[in-house]
This record gives sequence, C-alpha cells and structure tokens, in this order.
Amino acid sequence: MKKIYKLLICLFLCLSVIFLILGFPTKTIKTQTLTITGNISDEQAAKETLLTLEKNIQAINDKDIDAYLSTIPTSNWKETRVEMNEFFKEYDIKNELLSFEIKKQDKTHMLIQTLQKTINLGKNNYKSHIAEANHTFVKKGNRWLIQETVITNTEFI
Repeated sequence: MKKIYKLLICLFLCLSVIFLILGFPTKTIKTQTLTITGNISDEQAAKETLLTLEKNIQAINDKDIDAYLSTIPTSNWKETRVEMNEFFKEYDIKNELLSFEIKKQDKTHMLIQTLQKTINLGKNNYKSHIAEANHTFVKKGNRWLIQETVITNTEFI
C-alpha cells in the first residue's frame, strides 16, 4: 500500500513539473480573420467575443459611435458617447487586431488578452503603437459585450 501511495505521489509530482515547464494545455481556433488561442472551454462563445471585438475596432476605424456603443453594456453608453465623440473629432487612427488569447472563460465572463496596433493617420499628436489590451467581456442576454479594457505594455512604433 505504501509503495502505491509513493508511486502516485511521484507520478503527481512528475506531471506537475511537466505542466510547469510546458504550460497547461491550450486550444486554438482558426477563424477567417485570426487564430483564437488560450484556455478555451466554449468555442462558440470565443468566436462571438472575437466578432464583438472586431466590430468594436472597426467602429473606431470608421468613427461610427453607434456601432461602437453596440459592443459595450448600455449602462456605459451616455458617458462613452461623449468621450468617443470628442476622440473621433480630434484623432484619425487605424486599429488592427494582431492576436486574441483567452485567459479565463466561464458562462458569463471572459478575460481576453490581445495585441493591437494603432497607427496615427491624422495630423494631431498621437503616437502610433502596439499595445497589449486586456478586455473583460460579459454576457448580457445572448450577446457578449466589452465591459472594460485595460491597456498595458505599450510599444511606440
């Protein structure tokens, strides 16, 4: 009995070391536009969040405030409408989604980490950059919406 117990502990420790060295298994989903990577438990929800983010980015590129607002919860619309209208008046930029990784996923929330490239197309002072963005998505009804985005690790180009 002690030998089996010791063998199980040894096996557990070996597997733990392997996971620590190689990382936990992740999944990938290829879409028409990008490959979704990370801790994917629900492929359909992962694809829906990617579509929401792509719509959000396209709305910024097109300066389409209504399309932009359709990607965030209605509770944020009033304040965001004012902020984004000012931003659209002042800057002319082009955003591009470079990567999309699911960090955490459950039935009503998702944490996505992306790399996004932003290029200044206008004359106002705005530095082109590549940034890591951490998006929190929430499910409202049957739609995934962007609740919050935190930008980190900005590299100016």
